[in-house]
Amino acid sequence: QAGEYVVTASFSPAKPGYLLVGEPKRKAVLNIHRAKVDTSDIVLKDATYYYDGQEHWLFAENVPGKITIVYSGNNQTEIGVYEVTGRLSVKDANNYEISGPDSLKATLTIKESYKDGEVTKLEESMISGITDKTYTGKEISQMINVSNGDLQLEENTDYTITYENNKNVGTATVIITGQGSYFGKVEKPFRILPKEISPQVSIFRKVLNYNGKTQRPAVTVKYGKQTIPSSGYTVTFSKKPVNPGDYTMSIVLKGNYSGSKKLSFRIVPKGTSIIKLKPGSRSLKVNWKRQPKQISGYQLQYSLKKNFKGAKTITVKKKQAASITLKKLRRRKIYYLRIRTFMKLQSKTYVSSWSKTTVKRTK
Repeated sequence: QAGEYVVTASFSPAKPGYLLVGEPKRKAVLNIHRAKVDTSDIVLKDATYYYDGQEHWLFAENVPGKITIVYSGNNQTEIGVYEVTGRLSVKDANNYEISGPDSLKATLTIKESYKDGEVTKLEESMISGITDKTYTGKEISQMINVSNGDLQLEENTDYTITYENNKNVGTATVIITGQGSYFGKVEKPFRILPKEISPQVSIFRKVLNYNGKTQRPAVTVKYGKQTIPSSGYTVTFSKKPVNPGDYTMSIVLKGNYSGSKKLSFRIVPKGTSIIKLKPGSRSLKVNWKRQPKQISGYQLQYSLKKNFKGAKTITVKKKQAASITLKKLRRRKIYYLRIRTFMKLQSKTYVSSWSKTTVKRTK
């Protein structure tokens, strides 16, 4: 928070047996100044209306979110000329202050009711050219045509145009307000439709290890250099991703974009490790950590070379097994061993990562 603070630092010896020399405390002043809110772009424009028995207001434009305006002289119904004043203030005066004008003035004029032939009321039938648009990431405008019969009206002379909710997907509104020889206001809605794109989707990990829980791989969805937040898409799966197997995830965009992408990932059996090697005469007894869930068995690989070139692989098809004895090995030779689990599903076999290599010499 903005303000002035006295900061006190207390000192003490870092280790026993030491004596602090000098003052045990120091003080300093910390000042946090209020942030400035620029009000130089705020505009309060004059406006003229014809008496219709309704209340008429002036509203400032380009008002920052942290600014509040209190009007006086506004909200007029009767014929006359009124000076409208707007007093500006910040919503959080403890931490913000105004940089620029702190008040606005404009004139609100209400004239007598129009006479036939003097001014013309804007009608919806005079306005054309408003169509649905596609999201662009920017505020969307319309190529509006306003005419009174064969007479083409001019923007900012005969009427003004303003918009509401004209950036994101949804229903936007264009507001045409008469001025000069025209009065009245016509509001026309139009739709902003999602932009259809082909998103670039990357998956954090395409291979996951079985853990008995539902696993949903993290994804990043992009359109060009823009990263689309998770609120901008939904993720569904071909089936509940729990057991070893192949899965498809579908990313469907929503909100400002439309489009979809499918990605594949795999869950493999949980791996295991060799826990004991007992050498014998031309043999090695191998013990490993049993993984009884969601596996079909084990694959043990051994070789005389560290890179496992020319290695032999033994398949153990009993998932309850926890050991095997390798026989007919070479005497007094160093062997490199590693193990992994596998799961057989129909015509496919899913394997875990290899365990850490274990080394042992035979007798």
